[in-house]
Amino acid sequence: MSRPKPNETSSGFESPRTDEPLFQPSSEVWYKDGNTILIAGDEGFRVYAGMLSEQSSVFADMLEIPLPAPQATHEGCPLVWISDSAVEMRYLLKSMLDPRYILKINQTLDLPALCSILRLSTKYNVVHIRRRAIEALQHYFPTTLSAYYNARERRRLSSGGVSTYFLLANTCREANANVLLPSILYSCSAQQLDTILDGVPDSHQGRVELSHKNKSAVIQSRHQLAHLARTGTLRWLYSGEGCSDKRCVAIRRRVGARLLEGRSIDGFVNPLSTFNDALVELIDGDCCEACQNAVERCVDNGREEVWKKVPSVFGLGSWDVLVKAYGQE
Repeated sequence: MSRPKPNETSSGFESPRTDEPLFQPSSEVWYKDGNTILIAGDEGFRVYAGMLSEQSSVFADMLEIPLPAPQATHEGCPLVWISDSAVEMRYLLKSMLDPRYILKINQTLDLPALCSILRLSTKYNVVHIRRRAIEALQHYFPTTLSAYYNARERRRLSSGGVSTYFLLANTCREANANVLLPSILYSCSAQQLDTILDGVPDSHQGRVELSHKNKSAVIQSRHQLAHLARTGTLRWLYSGEGCSDKRCVAIRRRVGARLLEGRSIDGFVNPLSTFNDALVELIDGDCCEACQNAVERCVDNGREEVWKKVPSVFGLGSWDVLVKAYGQE
């Protein structure tokens, strides 16, 4: 159903056409005793104006402003058109009006849903819902390396692919959810360069690209991250730590050459990789135990040092500053 175009009356007020349905009642957010109908796209949501106003200063201002006559109504309820998509507004209203749904925010909602809730809860200043959305997203994009690494399968199962990462990065930037940005932008930086530059197809939005600010930050980060890989997690390729046995040195060089041959055209190497394949190759190549232990220590310590620097790589300060700022919201 397409949204009807309004007619303009002689008074200059635009009133909706009455010769076709104005909206499709929502099957999920439609309270029979509600007193206001919000219309997003072609979907109408019958809600309690008072409950929305109590939770949102933006809704309070919007719903308290008297509209000029003649005002469109349905079953005695005033109709209020909003510019957001029906899908996103449905997520927000369910979060605000259904206590059972609030519990799902931290438990079962996927990344696209959480992205929508974060964007609109920020836009409409629904503080408690915004905080819940950020806390839920931190399960996927946390502030510690161990938690980030352990969440990799959760991210894979919950996201809609790279487009979700790009949308989430843009939403977090727009919503000033900076505590989430470093790990999200890092996930974006690990994508193929042409994907970062050109964006990716999306079934709902056609094509999704990083915002100009995010794209610039991600592209610039790749050189810094590659440098951190060479001087941190891959330092064992160039240092004499472990031993100087010619066989071990030859094996390390061979493994290092293979790793660097597989890098991106712009020289990107993922500095947070565990390089497990390289370690297996060292073992299979009969590298001595001292070398194997040295490589493991180098990778583990290097990854921790890199993680500490991830926020600054993207111009976001430090983890401590970001966490403290979020705690003061």
